[in-house]
Order: sequence, then C-alpha cells, then structure tokens
Amino acid sequence: MHRTIAQITHKKREDDCLILTVRVSNNFIIEDDSIILESGTNVATHRQLNFAYAMFSDIADYIGESKGNVKEIFKGRLGINTMSEVTRDELSKLIEVLIEFCKENEIPLRAKTVHQMDADKRVNFCKYYKVCLLCGTEFLGEHHIDVIGMGRDRQKVDKMYPELKKVPLCIEHHSEIETIGSSKFIEKYHLEDYKQYFERVGSVR
Repeated sequence: MHRTIAQITHKKREDDCLILTVRVSNNFIIEDDSIILESGTNVATHRQLNFAYAMFSDIADYIGESKGNVKEIFKGRLGINTMSEVTRDELSKLIEVLIEFCKENEIPLRAKTVHQMDADKRVNFCKYYKVCLLCGTEFLGEHHIDVIGMGRDRQKVDKMYPELKKVPLCIEHHSEIETIGSSKFIEKYHLEDYKQYFERVGSVR
C-alpha cells in the first residue's frame, strides 16, 4: 500500500457526491483508479485541535490575556514547537494539562467548549464542577444508573461500590430520565457516545 500525507484544500457537494480538492506530496500515486490517503496513527485530529483552541480561548478570556500568549505558554510547558505539527499523543497530554489547569484555578469553560470533550473527560469534568452533563446547571446529586434500593444510604453505597455508574444531571434532567427511561433519554439528547454511562451493571443488595 502506498501512503501519502494529504491536505484537503476545498470541498463541495454535487448530487450525491462529495468532491474534494487535495494537496498531496510529490510521491503521489494512483492505483487501480483508487487514491489511498493515510495520515498515520499518531497524527492529531481536527477535533483535538478545535478543543485545545477552545480551551486556550476560555482561559485567555478568564485571565485577561490574549489567546496567542496562552497558547505559547502551554506549548512551552510541554516543549511543543508548532500546533500544525503536533502529534496526537502530544496534543492529548496538552489537553490533560489544560483541563487540570482549569480545575486547579477554578476557570469556567463555555458550554460549547465542554460539549467538545470526549465522553469520559466531559463526564468527569461535570462531576468535578458538580454541573449537569446536558445544561451546565448546578446539581444536588448524581443520578445513579444502578439500582440502589429504597431506604439505602447513598453515601455509604457510593463508598462500598465505587464502580457504580453515576451521571451528573440537574434536577430537571434527573426527573426526566427517570420518567422516560435511559434509551429514550439517550436518543432525545443524542448521547450515543455516552451510552456506557446509561447501562446498568446490576442492582446493589
């Protein structure tokens, strides 16, 4: 298989076809009327980059600094030369550092930024700040997906069974999921990426 690094410079849709204009390296090869474009396993994704830049912007707004300066500060901390050539692993580490920085300094993130997080990061972030996964409203307690049972002390159960799945939801969304059930809730709010958090692992006895 021939490999080449390619950059999409323009795209448009005609009828049922997506037409891409692609800039490729000099060793570009066509085989059997097919073009194989493979970027490699450690290339940063657009989703990662967009999320990192969104965090740069939120941090900059909070501390009263320019986004460019914030970006340079964090790049320097991790020894990243340029964001255009950053690897997926480097960017993952940068994102972890940015999230921890926001937690330690109690820097609020815009709802749009939080919604760009991967499922695990978003759930943990909302739990940390005690806000609803969906609307960002403060919650009084996490919704237990697993059955605890009437009359049980939730705090004691949490300590005894830390593996129990809990989802950070406000009172409104907490009430809604108990009314319509997890399946309809997931479908209504497009939470397919969070499905694992809405699956029961069994009741607590």
